[in-house]
Parts: sequence; structure tokens; C-alpha cells
Amino acid sequence: MANGRKEVVKVGISGGKISRAGKSYRATKQATSWSNKFGEKYYTRVVKKNMTRQKALRWEQGHVNRVARGGGTFNSRYHKRPLPWW
Repeated sequence: MANGRKEVVKVGISGGKISRAGKSYRATKQATSWSNKFGEKYYTRVVKKNMTRQKALRWEQGHVNRVARGGGTFNSRYHKRPLPWW
């Protein structure tokens, strides 16, 4: 999310550790970096836990596809892959 607007700018999976606050260390590092670089406040949240890597990759691709079918896009400044396909 950016600046309190519920605008998803990136979807991703991480096999890394989750902090006591329930946040992904990797995602938090990215959000902090973007906040410093672009001057907006970015937030993170974990939406799925305890998935195999294969299931997580499939979920991520499905989410991107659903957004694209609904006419939405992800800003390429943040979201590199997966690209939508169907």
C-alpha cells in the first residue's frame, strides 16, 4: 500500500523468516527502501502462510492473473514478475 491508499504495488513470495510482528523481513526492507527513495509511505502484509514453494508460486501467478482480468495493473517500477497470462 502507498500513502494509506489501499493500492497494491507489488505481490511476491518470500521463503524468509517472519518477524514477531508478523511481517516479512524481505518485504519490510523493500517497503522501507521505497519509502526513502520515492517519499511515500509503503506498508507490507503477509496474506498467506505455511505454503509449499510450488503452491506459493501458483497462488502468486493466479493473483496477478485475477488482477489483470479485472482490468488492473501493477506498476513496473515495483512489480517485475510474474507477468499476467491466461
